[in-house]
Amino acid sequence: MIRRASYTALSLIVLLLLGSSGCERSSSNSPLTQRDPNPWGDEVVSIHYGTNAGFGQPYFPGNILGGPDTSASWFSPAYDPQQLLTLGRGGEIVLAFRDGGIYDSSGADFTVFSNPFEVHASGEFYRKCGIVSVSEDGLHWHEFPFDTTTFRGLCGATPTNGSANPLDPAVSGGDSFDLSDIGLNHAVFVKITDAADRVPDSGDSFNLDAVVAIHGG
Repeated sequence: MIRRASYTALSLIVLLLLGSSGCERSSSNSPLTQRDPNPWGDEVVSIHYGTNAGFGQPYFPGNILGGPDTSASWFSPAYDPQQLLTLGRGGEIVLAFRDGGIYDSSGADFTVFSNPFEVHASGEFYRKCGIVSVSEDGLHWHEFPFDTTTFRGLCGATPTNGSANPLDPAVSGGDSFDLSDIGLNHAVFVKITDAADRVPDSGDSFNLDAVVAIHGG
């Protein structure tokens, strides 16, 4: 009787241990412990400021890793240093999208938001442009072609509609880019370089608000 009781107790202990182990395995796969992907840039890999930089630096990098300024509009751009970062003339920044990156799908794949605006009285635009490149590995870069007359292919050219869905380029404003234009299916890194003398725009330096992955993992 004593041996049988000991065996029974030992069996119960083993079952309890197995049950506990199974619960731990189950909880490790719980959605509550998983990182939910988001459409914003996740990390600043590198930044090199150019001349006349400084605006927004006290709030960096939080001012560029979220979504675009919701108060920005076609005629009234973002102007808060908590929402913008000036790269400086010839400056450059590299952002990483760690939640699966950006992938090519139908239409535009990501949008860069800055603070250009249309002058209401004249219909002219005030633009400070950046040149956009992407990479899958951070080593080999692919620059988007651009037109210095129409400003197509540049960021900092199109005003932001901050009240619209930033994932819908038909209404969001900003400048959108399609990976298929440069023959890529996937990118993890986005590099923005102030256009400086390469583009005849309106000002000294590009101001970054946000980069949003429309098609992200």
